[in-house]
Amino acid sequence: MKSMKKNILVMSIGIVLTGIALTGCQNSAHRSKNAKENLMGEKISTPNTLKGMDQEQQNSVTAFQKFKEESEAKIDSYQETITEIKAEIAKKSKKDKTLYNTKLAVIEQKTNELKMKLEDYKDNGQSKWGSFKNEFNHDMGNLGNALKGFFTNSKK
Repeated sequence: MKSMKKNILVMSIGIVLTGIALTGCQNSAHRSKNAKENLMGEKISTPNTLKGMDQEQQNSVTAFQKFKEESEAKIDSYQETITEIKAEIAKKSKKDKTLYNTKLAVIEQKTNELKMKLEDYKDNGQSKWGSFKNEFNHDMGNLGNALKGFFTNSKK
């Protein structure tokens, strides 16, 4: 009975990891190229966008663009750390691999959710921007802490 539960758990984890790998993987060169193209597009369109705004709105847009660039850089850094963790997991025992891969799948999902949240954000006023920024920074901090203590927190 325990063997069957273990097999089901391992298969479930494998399916989740395969799904994540298929939907969330891009090589870093491709991501970097897309980021540069997006950044160039934003820089070109920014002057036209800012013309019709008052100074406070312009500052808000500029602040968000800076925040977005910094956050995307952090997310890219987190994704590189995830790749490094995967390499370390490959060296672990079979029992540990299952535990670590499950934990890493959750972290990868949270990383992807934060990336989508940042991409999908629309400016809905200064108060909502402040709330979004605080919540996003909190989530990014939690993610960073999870990655930093990945192996130390997993051993129980």
